[in-house]
Amino acid sequence: MKTRITAIGLCVLLASTALAGPANTSAIPDAAKWVVHVDVSAVTASQIANGIMGLITGNDSPVPADKVAKAVKGWALVGKVHSITLFGPGIDESEAVVLVTSKFTEEEIKNAAKIDAQSETANHGNHVIYTFAGKGPAGGPREGYGCIYDNTTVVAGASLAQVKAALDVLDGKAKCLGRANPLTEMLAPSKGSFGVIAAVDVNTMAGAAMKATPGVGNKPGSQMVAKVQDLRVESGETGGNLYVTANASMLEEDDAKAIETMLNGLLAMAMFKAPGEDAMTLLKAIKVDRKGRNVAVGMQMSVETILDKIGEKMAAAAVQIEAKVRP
Repeated sequence: MKTRITAIGLCVLLASTALAGPANTSAIPDAAKWVVHVDVSAVTASQIANGIMGLITGNDSPVPADKVAKAVKGWALVGKVHSITLFGPGIDESEAVVLVTSKFTEEEIKNAAKIDAQSETANHGNHVIYTFAGKGPAGGPREGYGCIYDNTTVVAGASLAQVKAALDVLDGKAKCLGRANPLTEMLAPSKGSFGVIAAVDVNTMAGAAMKATPGVGNKPGSQMVAKVQDLRVESGETGGNLYVTANASMLEEDDAKAIETMLNGLLAMAMFKAPGEDAMTLLKAIKVDRKGRNVAVGMQMSVETILDKIGEKMAAAAVQIEAKVRP
């Protein structure tokens, strides 16, 4: 593999023929250090998602009618989205850019973003970039910038410069992720993938974050992240199973050994304190593996089993609600 992450053990379900919709690497700047890609179409077509909706909307559903109607409306909106891809050049979240491909019309997009004739605009090449009211990380108001690139694609972000840079990549005027970029191969989806998170040079970004926020570097979690070179996380559904995998390439093999030992220790402790059979079943499904500097954690579980448990929890919750309102 070109990437510095090695596929190892049963934790990684990489397939030679990926059936899921991959991230469009030709739309991502080569300067990106991390990418989050969600294949929404794969999620809405999945057995797990449709099974949950069936539990909510079924004739014997314990969910109140008003909440069922709300879920159906939300499901219809989600069904119009093809994919969501978020990326950035570093730790500054204000420099992140999101690409959304969907079936929404220009009018629907503008209405959702509250863009009208009075909204400020900026021209970039043949494109119009709209200013809209967004939110910062703490929920406070912040201006956002968005461009309806074509009939299916919207580009948006909190940085006008980064949105313009993303448009240049889409137009072929700036360099996109190349074959030599480790992110390119890391973004290749496994069979049945719902989404992939990939990040390179994590240690460098962690160092910048610790420098920017005094005291963060003293936390054990920060020290562990500072030893990670690359990171890949994926979830999906294949063969009737829901799976989640995480792979980390550490700076040194000793770091990988330490992480492996720590994860196995935490897993053993969690099993010892497991509150019930369901928790134990989940914990037993988690596997830890290591090969050289690479550590992997994976879990897969039957979709049918998950839906049965969700149905039981919904029914139990409905009984409790009924008991509270009963005179």
